[in-house]
Amino acid sequence: MVGLVVLRAVRRDLGRYSAIDLDDELGSVQEDFGWKLIANEVFRPCRKRTQLSLLVGCGAHLAAVASVTLLFALFALIGPANRGSLTTVMLVLYNVFGAVAGYVSSRMYASLHGEAPKKNMAITAAVPGLVLFGVLFLLNLFLIGTGSSGAVPFGTFVALGALWLLIDVPVTVIGAWIGIRHGVSQNTQPAKP
Repeated sequence: MVGLVVLRAVRRDLGRYSAIDLDDELGSVQEDFGWKLIANEVFRPCRKRTQLSLLVGCGAHLAAVASVTLLFALFALIGPANRGSLTTVMLVLYNVFGAVAGYVSSRMYASLHGEAPKKNMAITAAVPGLVLFGVLFLLNLFLIGTGSSGAVPFGTFVALGALWLLIDVPVTVIGAWIGIRHGVSQNTQPAKP
């Protein structure tokens, strides 16, 4: 429905543009309306390439993990009968699909004509894991403070950190390296800043 509303608005604006006679004898100034008001903002170069690339790469990473997890659940490979199977599958897929985050992030960064692809690679490999561990650590502190039995033991945190450091980070770097080698996406070539 949203797509239809946007499509109608763009068609209406394009109809207005084509109806305006630009060869007016007085050379009157036409009013800006609709799409023309935001066209310069949409097509200007991105100033925060690294942040945008990081967010798009992490979104692709999470979408891949969620999609494959749902496919596994759809084909009854994981289910409520095996306690903890969903968590295990999601952890393994998160670590394996780090390459998706690195690849998409580096391709996006190259498409935006970024000058520091290695910096982007390091940020893509480090920031999501650090943010995730920070949030989990704070939540775990609250659980320990309330005396909950749901608090995660220290050994489990060390194991999760080892998984992240030894599997996810190298896989993300490999994916980013492959993305850097592929270079700029042919579908998106914005103007150079």
